[in-house]
Amino acid sequence: MKRTALFLALVLVLAVFSAVAQDKLMRISADQLESRKEVPHLAFHSKEIAHLLIPGHAEFGMIVVPSNGRERALSYDSLTQQLVIKSAAKSIWHELYKPIEENDLSRYKAPDVKTWAVRISDIHARKLRALWRHVVSTAEDKPDNMLDGVTWQFFIGGQQAKARRDYNPMVRFTQEIEEAVGQGSEYKIEFLIDFALDKTIERMDRLPADQDPLLSKQCRVVDTLVVANGEIMPSHLYRQGRTPREYFYQRQQIVCDERHYYRNALMQRDYAEDYGIIARNHIYDITALTDTLCDAYVQQHPDMKKNLRRIEGFVKDEIGQPVINAWVFISGNGWNGGALTDANGHFLLWTPGKENNLSIYCDSYSPLKTSFDTLPVTITLKSNRTP
Repeated sequence: MKRTALFLALVLVLAVFSAVAQDKLMRISADQLESRKEVPHLAFHSKEIAHLLIPGHAEFGMIVVPSNGRERALSYDSLTQQLVIKSAAKSIWHELYKPIEENDLSRYKAPDVKTWAVRISDIHARKLRALWRHVVSTAEDKPDNMLDGVTWQFFIGGQQAKARRDYNPMVRFTQEIEEAVGQGSEYKIEFLIDFALDKTIERMDRLPADQDPLLSKQCRVVDTLVVANGEIMPSHLYRQGRTPREYFYQRQQIVCDERHYYRNALMQRDYAEDYGIIARNHIYDITALTDTLCDAYVQQHPDMKKNLRRIEGFVKDEIGQPVINAWVFISGNGWNGGALTDANGHFLLWTPGKENNLSIYCDSYSPLKTSFDTLPVTITLKSNRTP
């Protein structure tokens, strides 16, 4: 009886260690891929999977290859900006095996393929791309058969890695994504990418980008990285984490989206590979569009004036001195644009509406919301500095 209990305990321990070992992703090397090409069945199988299940503009994704089941693939199509699932109606492997054995490919009939697709935003695509880059680039180098039960193969940028069982956090995460795409649930996909993705990363071993010997050699290390419209911006403009309105205002732009990542190892790696810079602490990614209601733009397009309302005035402090670089904008119209006061405290902006409520922000002064009846309007700000 004791021997039986000891044997069962040993089996349980081995099973636990086996599960932990299989929790890692294993790299599919170039040599392994080449060796597949030498075996007709494997080579044709790989080509058919790529042809039937992977969109032409797939940037990254996952292929599920069961030994006794139907193949399917989840991928991100960069052309349509969609997550796409393609599932074979029958096993591609079983359909092609006999024709290849008998050297008569005319007998092979490609199975039907069912497709589901859901569009995702650019930022969600970037997060997924960063996840794929991380898990594939950090996969372990272990030789292993690629058709060994159920295999999940992850690919991005010519690199591939695989997991054998669903113990792996990446497999579980992608299975949830698959389910959401199959249901056509954009909300569930967004939730998974925004929240479950971070938990997936927490369950994986990861090395911060600034401690990665390879990335550290190739990249410059900074405290803060600021990217605006895909271009690196001087980080000193980003004072105390506040959006530098002056920078964009001078370029006739308004900020329409802003993302901040703090010590996020996943995004550190992603931005390091894109921009050659490792940010130890902060990453700010800003999307700015042309401000078609700023005075400079309207003056360049005078025909717009007939449909717009001109609002101007002055911002002063409590002793009547002009306040420079105060940000003035219309309250509650959903427009992110505004105007900065010049050396005389003067501002000028345009609006298509009839609103008469203004909001004013400036460093060292208390924020103010006010209304006006006549133009030009004079606004007084109170200092928030302690005596």
